[in-house]
Amino acid sequence: MDVMHPFMIKAFTPFFVQGKALELGSFKGEFTKRLLPFFQDIICVEASGEALVVAKQELGDKVEFVHALLRQLICRISLKILY
Repeated sequence: MDVMHPFMIKAFTPFFVQGKALELGSFKGEFTKRLLPFFQDIICVEASGEALVVAKQELGDKVEFVHALLRQLICRISLKILY
């Protein structure tokens, strides 16, 4: 049962900025579904390959998924900036 997500969206909405969003630890995409109406482009980073499979089945191509640990993502971004 999804109890907290509606309250979280209500609390976060005043701070949303139109455009892109980065969700870290998206798990199976339940909270991501709630973000879709607010953002045109969402990137979800998740370490669990199993959770990503479920999220991709639920959300399809509405979201870009990245299978990585946060430290791996930071290294990728750093390399793109440097080179």
